[in-house]
Parts: sequence; C-alpha cells; structure tokens
Amino acid sequence: MEALLTEASRDGREVAIVLRSDPPASVIFQSADVLLTQLPGLAPKAWGAQDTAWTDDLPTNLETYWFSDGLTDATEEDLLHTLQSLGPVRAFESPFGAIALTPALFEDGAIAVTALRRDAGVPRDVAIAAVGLDPSGTERTLARETATFEPNSETLTLRFDLPAELRNRITRFEIERTRSAGAVTLTDDALRRREVALIAGSSDREGLALLSPLHYLSRALVPTADLIDGALDDVLLANPDVIILADVAQLSPAETERVQAWLDEGGLLVRFAGPRLAASDVGREEEDPLLPVRLRIGGRTVGGAMSWGEPKSLAPFAETSPFLGLSIPEDVRVNAQVLAQPDPTLAERTIANLADGTPLVTRKDVGQGAVILFHVTANAEWSTLPLAGLFVEMLERLAISTSSARPDRADLDGTTWVPDTVLTAFGQPRDAGTQPGVSGERFLEEATGHKLFPSI
Repeated sequence: MEALLTEASRDGREVAIVLRSDPPASVIFQSADVLLTQLPGLAPKAWGAQDTAWTDDLPTNLETYWFSDGLTDATEEDLLHTLQSLGPVRAFESPFGAIALTPALFEDGAIAVTALRRDAGVPRDVAIAAVGLDPSGTERTLARETATFEPNSETLTLRFDLPAELRNRITRFEIERTRSAGAVTLTDDALRRREVALIAGSSDREGLALLSPLHYLSRALVPTADLIDGALDDVLLANPDVIILADVAQLSPAETERVQAWLDEGGLLVRFAGPRLAASDVGREEEDPLLPVRLRIGGRTVGGAMSWGEPKSLAPFAETSPFLGLSIPEDVRVNAQVLAQPDPTLAERTIANLADGTPLVTRKDVGQGAVILFHVTANAEWSTLPLAGLFVEMLERLAISTSSARPDRADLDGTTWVPDTVLTAFGQPRDAGTQPGVSGERFLEEATGHKLFPSI
C-alpha cells in the first residue's frame, strides 16, 4: 500500500482507502501524501465485510487495488462487477489459502478443535497451540498438536487430551504462523469444566446404589464437571471450584476454618439435608458459618402417618431467584425437609420455595464465595426432585456445572453484555476497555461487527 501511495503521489493522483469491514458513509478522495501519513494507523477489523452503499458515488475512470482476505461473501460478486465497470481492478491475495478454527468442544474426555480451509486439493500441515497462563501467571503455550489436511479434505479435527488443571488454564487456541482472527478461538466456561468434590455423610449401602446420597448428584454432574473423591482435608488441597456435602452434619473446628478460608477465596459450598443434619444441633442456637440460615429442631415430614399434610409441590421461582425461567414439572413432590428458623434475613436468602412458602433452597454469600443449602436430601429419600430434569438445570444455574448448550432468546432477553476481550484482525487478544453494553437480544439478530461495537 505504501508503494502504491508513493506512486500515486508522484503522479499527482488522488486516492481513497476503504475498509470493507468498516465502510464510510461516502468515499472521500485525498492527496496520496496525506494518506501516507495515516498509513501507520491503518488496520483491518476482525469481522467480515459490511454493506456496499459507499459505491453509489464513485467516479468513473477509477483504478482499484483490492487487498483480499481470501474469503468470499454474498456482496463480493456485485461489488467486483461495479468496480470493473469503472476501470481496471487488481487483486492482492495471500498464496496460502484461508484457514480458520471453530470453537473448541469438550468431547469424550478430550478437547476437540476443528480447523477449516477454503482451498482443498493439496496436503497442508497445521499446528494448533493451546495458549494460557502458567502457575506464575505468565502466558505461554501449554500444549501443541499437529496434523495434516488430506489432499481433498477441507476439515481437520485435532484432539487435546489434557488434565483438568491444565485444561482450565487455556484461554485460547490458535493456528501457529497464521495472523488472523479466524485462526484463533477463545475458550469459554463450557470448556473449563468445574472441579466438584462430592462428600457424603455416611458410607454407601452395598447393593443399594439408588439410595446413595451421591448417586443422583454423580449422574447429573458427570457430563459437565470433573468430580473429585476423597476426605474433606484431601479435596481442599485440590482447591476445587465446588464442594458438595450430602447430609454431612458436623465438621471439626479445623475443617470449618479451612472451608471458610476456601469460601473467602471464591469457593462454592453446596449442602444437602438428610437424617443426620436433621437430628443434629448444628445451626440451632445460632447461625452456623457454613449454613445459609438457622435451622429448626428436627425436621418436617409430609404425606404420611403423623405428618403435616400432603406432599408439597414447588412454588414458581421468584424474579430474584437464579432459577427464574426454569420449568417446574408437575410431579415433583417433597415429602420431608429441614426447616429454616424465621428471621429478618430469611426472605432475601431464599432462592426456591415450596408451594406453602417454606424455603426449599437457601443461600448466603461468604467472602467471595457462597454457601447453598438444599433443605432436602440429594437422593430420592425425601423428594422426587433428584429424579427430575429440573435437578440438573438447577445445578447448572448455580454454576455447579457448566452447560455447553447455546442460549436461546429466553435466556438473553433483558440482559446486557459488555465485551471483556477482543481480537484484532491479526488474532491478537486485547482488553476491550470501557465499551458500551449490548442487549442480549441483538446477539441473536446481528452479526458481530461495527454495528454492535462501533468503537472497537
């Protein structure tokens, strides 16, 4: 471009530079010397071509130099015909065909990354690097896989079989020696499977797997989380994202102190009730630091002899509940629960209720983390909740597991999204700075580009 502008300056010709990814309202021709001074700040955008309205007022006797990214779009043929009708067109394009990456997926215990290329016909070697932060916080290549496109193949999938600790550090995958936003894919929470420690208050009964306090939790979490087994002291050393205690009543003072320190750093403690917790005196006289609410003595049994009435259904989730929008099956019933002591903070700490208004799930913040209590068992002993698909969805909403499903309109309605990291056209991550937010609905309707983020 510099050589072309220098030549135009010698000939006294005016020049206009148009970025198809960020086209002007109208084309302005200027002195080539002026554009030479602006050239160092010129850079392509990290998204495709936009509209072609800027061609309406182009002059005749036009000479065009087209720097192509090697891709085609719906408007390119019409644009080429328009420019050719005004004068000669000369195109510049890399001799290496365009290549790109699709978003990384977690499949069958490994990360699958698929590379695409436009021009099949000859073999092509590809090296994909997994980039992330090492324990010292320095960005480096954490893993690398290489493979070769078959002569007539346009797709190639590489698999990264990595331990959870290393996998969770990855921030992006990139095709080495390729400077393009399309050759980079950023990772998200669907790839960073959370590490969840499961601890039960009693040993599983041999031959009665369905009665195990952890059976339904394991079934619900295995597809979307990495599970950790062991004693509480041992799992704390692994620094999991979530610890689930199923009918664990008493913790030693030392264990309580260590769990509190873990919560202060952002851990999520999820507790399920059960006979042990109901029979204990934990959280009776005063609020236990590892429970979200005070508990009443004993428990509540419904739907049987000497009971308080018929089994209870779930109430619709409140607008402030993280479960808002989830569908409640009609056959979910609660037969027993531990009850919360009424106090001024109970309403704000309740995130799910039974139909009669008694709390079913409560939560409180502790440091940077949180404690959540399901007032029923984690198995089907006290309720049918663990048998329902709602149980899995509730775990996902609490960020106990991650779902890789694409959000639909109902999930995005009323939300505002602010960019955190952006890619330059050359595939370099940059902090997005103080960009304005974009409504969730627009993400389903508009392609990423200057209309969504005009200041990027």
